[in-house]
Amino acid sequence: MLRAVEASKGEEIGEKDQPSTEYVAQLLEEIEQDEISAPSLDEVTSRKDSQSLQLQSSLDQTGRVRITRQRTKGKLPCNTEELRQKLRIEANAWLMVAAKLRNKVYLRNLEQRHFDRYTDYVLGENCYMMQVPNASGEKTALQPPWHILLDYEFEMRKKAVRNAHRHGISLHDALKQATEDTELKELYFTSPVTFSAIQRPPKTARADDGFQKGREASGGKGKSKKGKGKGNQKQKVSFLPGTFLQLVTRTADGKEICYKFNIKGAKCDGKCGRVHICRVKNCGANHPAYDRPMGGG
Repeated sequence: MLRAVEASKGEEIGEKDQPSTEYVAQLLEEIEQDEISAPSLDEVTSRKDSQSLQLQSSLDQTGRVRITRQRTKGKLPCNTEELRQKLRIEANAWLMVAAKLRNKVYLRNLEQRHFDRYTDYVLGENCYMMQVPNASGEKTALQPPWHILLDYEFEMRKKAVRNAHRHGISLHDALKQATEDTELKELYFTSPVTFSAIQRPPKTARADDGFQKGREASGGKGKSKKGKGKGNQKQKVSFLPGTFLQLVTRTADGKEICYKFNIKGAKCDGKCGRVHICRVKNCGANHPAYDRPMGGG
């Protein structure tokens, strides 16, 4: 399998980019049992850093000794270069099993460029290096909290693998669809990043009025997490990026508001069945949220 992948790339794959034997075996086993799932990145191990195979013995109901293999655990990436390498290992693992199991529809026509495109999305200007305006109006790289980026990346791969398996589409098409899923991005990236920025001010600065309003909107009422009452309950609240304007998902009469209509760059074909109005709380005008005048509705 490795030789087939190297032949298609026209170059040798170093040990640090080769998936470990244990990881490839685990992936093959899941595919053959028709129970595939996207692994967490700490389960994606290379041949260089993999440890010896871990075996565990147990007794079944008949008294026989059963030997089971445990999945080798690595570590989560801590920076962009480590993340890029983890995704290279994951790509090579899928390319290797695709070279062996040519009868699986979702493994057909997989190429390195498909995974490179996915990696460029995660670490490029559409995600990690997204350009956002700062307080002075100048655009700077977003560079979101690292755990949020890893969580979003995992959710995209998980959805892509699930859709490829269930719907019989190519994995490279499923990965592309996951990067274009605006609701997935809103739920696991945009809203968490905005909410995190509001909830975690610089330690050296005092909470100003804007931050205080953000705390009140999220149910904190400006008190510590140990406060009593409703302020101690966790609530999922999203805000318009770069502002303290709270976003809602439904109108006052309970109708769902279209996400795509309110996200810059996203386009809705009008068949979603949702209301095309501004998602900013107490606005409801016909313009999208990103075009909302900051001085009024």
